[in-house]
Amino acid sequence: AQYILATMYHQGEGMLQSHEKAAHWYGRAAEQGHMKAQYNLALLYKSGEGVTRNPVAAVRWFGRAADQGYPKALYNLAQMLQQGDGVPQDFLLAAECYRKAGELGHVTSQFTLATMYERGEGVPRSSEEAAKWYARAAKQGHTKALQNLSLLHE
Repeated sequence: AQYILATMYHQGEGMLQSHEKAAHWYGRAAEQGHMKAQYNLALLYKSGEGVTRNPVAAVRWFGRAADQGYPKALYNLAQMLQQGDGVPQDFLLAAECYRKAGELGHVTSQFTLATMYERGEGVPRSSEEAAKWYARAAKQGHTKALQNLSLLHE
């Protein structure tokens, strides 16, 4: 019920939109282990909507949702690790988060992991691994992955 109320405030469904109230109710649900509430609360902390921008809190909440296997949380956590936003930059851990999200079918994580393999960023440089991950993303309709895959085979 707390998550639903938070979503209604966040989107302004049936009531005045309030990111502050959304953050409050996402926080209540997140503390009780609600995965999507943890993710949405992290997004608010990352953007500073309804709360003071706090990348450290964003990483913590993305991490809690990622621990429950939520692909979008894994992807956002990986981005923050890759950029060093709220945590020390860690390409190795970022690649691992992208891999976990990619294995769960998250297309942008598949594409990003492929580019990391192509550049040797956080993982050993490998055209074979890059091609494998580009192919997985391309199968889901990611056009840039398809282009990069064809360039690898030139």
